[in-house]
Amino acid sequence: MTDLIKELPDIQGCYLLTPTGTLGSYQRDRRFQPDAELTQALAEPIGRFLQEIRSGQDTRLLRLGIIHADHIGKPWKTATLALADDVLRRLYPVSSVRDGRMTSFQLRHREHGVFRGMELLLDYRDPAIPDIPFFCPVLVYRGTTLDHYLPWPERPPRDTDRQTIAVEVIDLLAGLARSQRNVPAVAQMVAAERQALVRPELRQAPSLGVVGDVRTHSDTASARHVVPPPVASPSVDPYSAEKDTQAIAELETRYAANGFRDWDYGAWLETHSTPESLERFGKLLLPAGGYRHRSAEELRFFERFEGLDLAALQLIAVKHPVFKVPAGTRLLDIGTRDQWNLYLLSGDLELAAPDGSLYPLTGGSPSARQPVAFLKPRLFSVTTRSDVEFLWLYEPMIDAVKRLHPSRVGSSRPAGP
Repeated sequence: MTDLIKELPDIQGCYLLTPTGTLGSYQRDRRFQPDAELTQALAEPIGRFLQEIRSGQDTRLLRLGIIHADHIGKPWKTATLALADDVLRRLYPVSSVRDGRMTSFQLRHREHGVFRGMELLLDYRDPAIPDIPFFCPVLVYRGTTLDHYLPWPERPPRDTDRQTIAVEVIDLLAGLARSQRNVPAVAQMVAAERQALVRPELRQAPSLGVVGDVRTHSDTASARHVVPPPVASPSVDPYSAEKDTQAIAELETRYAANGFRDWDYGAWLETHSTPESLERFGKLLLPAGGYRHRSAEELRFFERFEGLDLAALQLIAVKHPVFKVPAGTRLLDIGTRDQWNLYLLSGDLELAAPDGSLYPLTGGSPSARQPVAFLKPRLFSVTTRSDVEFLWLYEPMIDAVKRLHPSRVGSSRPAGP
């Protein structure tokens, strides 16, 4: 199989969908890192796309563009992103077009350096829904070369096209109505890609030229210097991998062995939380009227629990109290990392990205079926806009419960090819 990162080193930081339906990205060490949380969050559109591929349907309407290594005669020194016609019409609208034909103005903008091209896709907003990302760009390699996608009217074929690896950029949200595109997981993915790929501040440096020159195929120290840093993490992160391992082992050997009969949520929160979480949520653990819980059936709303049987749902429900906080309460901070996730039951939240973009989220809405800002380190801060009820769940405990009740777990996930 072709080693994509060697053929196209500039795709580092882009999300790639594997043939088995896993989302992930190539890291700085050029190793592919699967993203289990994001794969789970986008399981439905991933499954829909894979089904279309397997059934032989025409997927050109899902295609945002093609990435390939040929940049002959171009001002950039990186891989090239060639945009599809429908994308060009959105990014470069014109007042009058005859018979649906592309204008010369649009055709001149078909190709960009990969970083500039991805920036255009990540930043595009539909006027009807300006507050949320419109495209969900994901890379898919189908074993194809550039000649498979030619000719374009403005791009004559070359002898090298049959040897030039080509990767499709598809839109996982293609075909969805505008009202269905408000997906927090997509917003988080777009923010992560933007963090990895877009460096607007570097365009002003005289020696760098166009944005496509910011990163090259070189592994020199100067080239590595311009690779963007990861999302900022807290100055103190007491949640070490060793402590994670010990906690999970304790869950499996002590509590899972007796069905979590003596597992105490409050004690676990106190001993296995970051100081920030304990300070924020610990004081809410002693309500005057005692703990409140949601019913097992209510938990089926969340995609995380769709495959669980009733016994598993009852165990999770009875072991996790409901938190209630007023409007204006900060719940999560950008950059935090832990093993806990927030599940919104009711009320309104506001997710704030590092660039100042704000994303509303309402309990009970389709977008609230996933944990809130669950990618780690977190890419959003989260504040309540109204009175809010939520669950604060320790994810390794949920995984252990799933292993206790495996009969239906994963039944809703797309099968491998």
